[in-house]
Amino acid sequence: MIEPTKQAMRMLHREHVTVIGLLGRLSQLLSQHNAANPPAADDSTASGLLAELSGALINEIERHFQFEEEKLFPLLDANGDQDLSDLLREDHAVLVPVIRAVADAIGQSRAGFSNEAWAAFYPLAAELADRLTDHAEKEEMSLVPLLDDLLEDDEDADLAAAYAA
Repeated sequence: MIEPTKQAMRMLHREHVTVIGLLGRLSQLLSQHNAANPPAADDSTASGLLAELSGALINEIERHFQFEEEKLFPLLDANGDQDLSDLLREDHAVLVPVIRAVADAIGQSRAGFSNEAWAAFYPLAAELADRLTDHAEKEEMSLVPLLDDLLEDDEDADLAAAYAA
């Protein structure tokens, strides 16, 4: 992944890189535990990862999606790239319920997952890891480079300020 030149796109790029790394760690955790074998309640690596994931899902990803839908996708639409914005909106619509379900499951299992809770969480977490990684990579290959070329410096500054707020 190439570092974008525009400030707002660098912000999104860094979040994509962070979430892809976090989801890679989640996939690794899932590969170490099958659906019937939750991590031990005292597994600090697993509990730390899940707490980090929960925070990222609630605070970053939904904010990230909202910014894209309200500020960036209209720019794509105005530039004749509505097919791309429609595709990314569809991804968001599929991802948001999965994000919420995963975050809720983590929140309800702060003291560790019961076998039943892990069995329900496992396929949701696997779906999230696959879908959100694919989505972030899609945005890295299409949205970020396109807007990095399209944005004027004043638009970029306004978007970066809005995203940071």
